[in-house]
Amino acid sequence: MVDSGAGSIPAVSIDERRHDDRAVLLWQARGSSTCVLAGETRRLIAGHALWIPAGTPHALDVAPDSVLIPLHLPARLAPHGPLTDVTWVAVDVELRTVILALLQVQTSIIRPDVDLERRLARMLPERAVPPTGLVMPVSTPAVEIAQRLRDEPSDGRSLAELASAHHVSARTVERAFLAETGLSPRAWRTQRRLEVAASLLARRAAPAFAAHRTGYASVSAFRRAFKRQYGIVPSEYARRHAMPR
Repeated sequence: MVDSGAGSIPAVSIDERRHDDRAVLLWQARGSSTCVLAGETRRLIAGHALWIPAGTPHALDVAPDSVLIPLHLPARLAPHGPLTDVTWVAVDVELRTVILALLQVQTSIIRPDVDLERRLARMLPERAVPPTGLVMPVSTPAVEIAQRLRDEPSDGRSLAELASAHHVSARTVERAFLAETGLSPRAWRTQRRLEVAASLLARRAAPAFAAHRTGYASVSAFRRAFKRQYGIVPSEYARRHAMPR
């Protein structure tokens, strides 16, 4: 371990390991981590999880002041479809609740009368997403605004309105986003919206529904933004990536 200073959580590195009897879901609850799989480095950021199928060797480096939570699922429960390989998963409010409930079951005597492992296995394929490299800011209130936009991508409030709710100026928030994520708040929100939209399309949602759910005023505006991000229109993305029924 390397101590990054008083009051913070130190960084930690985990040597390469593999689990042949269970898959691993790595949920980045705070901060960031890197995971090395077959020589390829994947960077985890808050709000995302990385699905690692059973039998996949992986090594971890958790950054200072970060929280990475691993959950294990028996190989027999592993979902099929998009989660056959290493896959990114967007963690929304509903999935986060199930993850925390399963963590409670696995680490305490509190055990709700429900099969949380099976419920988690059913939920994961619906939230598989292509990675966008979206980075969470770290300072307050930028991180709180980012968390709101992450969990509620349809929130239509302007940056000025969001900043006012936290008693700061829009310019202060914009400087924090640019310095800590490399993106303006507007660009950050757009990437998050399109990430959620991609997940909805893979779950066979209509483009109009995906546009509405992610806060776009019109399907045509959504279509243009989606094509700029992914190189294809929403209907073509849905055709290529739709989950099997």
